[in-house]
Amino acid sequence: MTDNPLFSIIVVSYNASALIKDTVDSILRQTFDNYEIVVKDACSTDDTIAQIPESDRIRLFQSKDSGIYDGMNMAIKEAKGRFLHFLNCGDKFASVDVLERVAGFIRSSEISGGIIYGDCIMNGVYKKQPSRITPFFLYRTPLCHQSMFFSKTVFSELGMYDLSFRIAADYDCTVKAFKNHIPFYYLNIPICRYLGGGISDSAKGIQIKTKEYQRIYKTYYSVWERFKYELLVALSLRRLRYWVLSDKSPKFLREMYHKAVNKVNK
Repeated sequence: MTDNPLFSIIVVSYNASALIKDTVDSILRQTFDNYEIVVKDACSTDDTIAQIPESDRIRLFQSKDSGIYDGMNMAIKEAKGRFLHFLNCGDKFASVDVLERVAGFIRSSEISGGIIYGDCIMNGVYKKQPSRITPFFLYRTPLCHQSMFFSKTVFSELGMYDLSFRIAADYDCTVKAFKNHIPFYYLNIPICRYLGGGISDSAKGIQIKTKEYQRIYKTYYSVWERFKYELLVALSLRRLRYWVLSDKSPKFLREMYHKAVNKVNK
């Protein structure tokens, strides 16, 4: 590993002893070697630290924080890589050659900044993301945060994650980047296996997320845009879609929905 790696893979943890090993192992299995792992732990009281595999690629630091986004901000300041990727405990890379393929894409496309994103696998269901981001797509559907690679310059240009958000700071960051003309580059491969099931998927979390999304809409979208997009969303049966995408619906319905969306997003 060099002192100036291409990638910094950031893992933020707190009492994640049952999950962190699989996440870090999925990084260490990568065939590409120009990367570092930055583990920011919020002073876990269980044996999270003991579960982290030993590797000279891992830089671990512990300090109290106010939550996951505060921990991510601290890790960004520690990261040495040109491109930053965030894997939450329990999430994994989709394959052993993800970093190799992203690095090849950076070289072949001569990418020096911006955001690279790909597809993701959520709860065993393949989710294809669009090759071109539009304002309406981002209004309706946040990109999977774990499928994105951020040039570190994005954070120096736009600032860190907004800690006034409890659940949607990553969504706020994505929309802010898009509205500030940060370039987005699509790579047609699955990047991550997203575990889900965190606070954002709970009943209380959904209430908080809904309020925070409304705040984001008001910040980045005009009154006319919000009216137009809400009408389009209503016509597309949003409540039914949310139910189909939730864990309450049969898996075969989720798979059918994503197959249909994947065809549209090709």
